[in-house]
Amino acid sequence: MVATIDSRVESGGKQRISATRAGKRARRWMDKIDQRYLARIIDEGRMTKRDEAILEWLVAVRCATAEQIGRAFFSGVATGKNRLTKLYRMRMVERAYFPPEDAELLGVSPYTLVYYLGRGGKFWLQEIVGRRVAGSWQVLSPHRVGHDLMSTELVVALQEELRRLDEQIGSVMNLRLESEVPFWRLDERGEPEVRRVKRNDGKVVAERVALLRSDMRLEVRVGEGEGGPVLLSAFVEADMGNMTGSQFAEKVALYNEAAAMWRRRETRKGEGRAFPVVLVVTTGAIRARNLARVIGEAVDEGILWAVIDWERLRSVERLLVDPVWWKVVKGQVVSERPLLPSLAKKLGVME
Repeated sequence: MVATIDSRVESGGKQRISATRAGKRARRWMDKIDQRYLARIIDEGRMTKRDEAILEWLVAVRCATAEQIGRAFFSGVATGKNRLTKLYRMRMVERAYFPPEDAELLGVSPYTLVYYLGRGGKFWLQEIVGRRVAGSWQVLSPHRVGHDLMSTELVVALQEELRRLDEQIGSVMNLRLESEVPFWRLDERGEPEVRRVKRNDGKVVAERVALLRSDMRLEVRVGEGEGGPVLLSAFVEADMGNMTGSQFAEKVALYNEAAAMWRRRETRKGEGRAFPVVLVVTTGAIRARNLARVIGEAVDEGILWAVIDWERLRSVERLLVDPVWWKVVKGQVVSERPLLPSLAKKLGVME
């Protein structure tokens, strides 16, 4: 289980004092999140545009370490940690220790803090920013922490490279993230399949049936606004190594179905956008090689997959152009390839 920071709580007037595992006391605001809570934050000018950007980013990636947030939003990790402590005290974010099993697998200290959206942060986004946050606020899910942080690491590495490309190419790079994108199973008429489900309160409701839920969807465009050319369009899958080859092949088959649905939709709309590349982050080099072979046997024509292992992801300098990926299409698996070869040639990384 995740060892939460607020393991011991005492009442102290209008404040609550909580103790970390190391005994360091962190004074936190009362946990009643309401309009008075918002008024206090606004009156005291405690929130910044960067704070809001961090909250929205956490909605997409679900959780991140202080080091990842520091790299993504601040000039230094120490500066990021200081700001995160303030957001934690205001209950904008919550934090927990890294699950020991996942920490050992990924080579991370079990005392690493993991941050995620707090009830105050959700309330702020809904009431002030006007951003609807799906679902109710809930604590960090222990069995997903390592999985989600692998996806987050890929996003952070991409953000770092996009900042460098801004300087090299002289164009603004815009990254858009979307968390857990569903593809809905279709019936014979091409409409989303619906099933009736009985809820806990006894009511029967109609729900769409999901074919596939991608861990994350990302898109990088060159230039300001939504109309710029697309540099990268991708789905992200994190693999903790707990699926057999046949189980992963079943996931590839679901992506094949999703790609067929995508093409039919593009045809109806009169557009010809290719199905996004599927990026996989996995635990080790041998696992990456084995998954690439499984994908090569199961994938349909016209779908590109790219696989990278955790160690390479953590050490790579240029995620898009360095030859660190397994690239996979139907019947063809190649290693040591850049994700975007045309960009690599433009930058002189490859001939």
